[in-house]
Amino acid sequence: MIEGNPKSPLGMGRLCPGGPAGIQLLYDPYRVNHPLRRTNPDKGIGADPRWQEISWDEALNVIVEKLSKVRAENPRKLFLCGTPVSPSALAFALGVFMPAFGSANSFICDDQHWGNAQHIMARRLHASRAAGADVAYCDYLLIFGCEAGLADYYAFTTMAQKMADARVRGMKVVAVAPYMGPAAEKADEWLPI
Repeated sequence: MIEGNPKSPLGMGRLCPGGPAGIQLLYDPYRVNHPLRRTNPDKGIGADPRWQEISWDEALNVIVEKLSKVRAENPRKLFLCGTPVSPSALAFALGVFMPAFGSANSFICDDQHWGNAQHIMARRLHASRAAGADVAYCDYLLIFGCEAGLADYYAFTTMAQKMADARVRGMKVVAVAPYMGPAAEKADEWLPI
């Protein structure tokens, strides 16, 4: 069972739905437990990749061989594009590996999984995917076209509790959205524009 950490100031013991479902990764019968090498050079639709299980040593040797070739030719040919699974992986990839390799060419694309340019700009401006209202100190919250704390938002299970606590305290919520979604339905006032 995967549980939230009640001492976490961000999660306050709560998890998004993906957290508790994470245990399924451990028991997934199709989980990849060993490095695989593609043996079929054909990469068309419906082409069987014919994966072959290889040892960890062999996989590392292949990686070192290919990266060594790129580094010898021109290290700037290496381009890092991916979705890191943790801030420490991102810090290592961008702060240690890429400079040591000799390339500054990277694009961390986790921002685009969130659905709009606001997240990309938020990451660039203040190193976070989303700028959230500090509802613990907010008396009047304007929500424009989102379901803040009700169906989405950064750490929305925690935000939902913070929103509920703030509402009990007396915070007023005005939702500006063309349709009545969950936020507009629960707001003190809905402006359907």
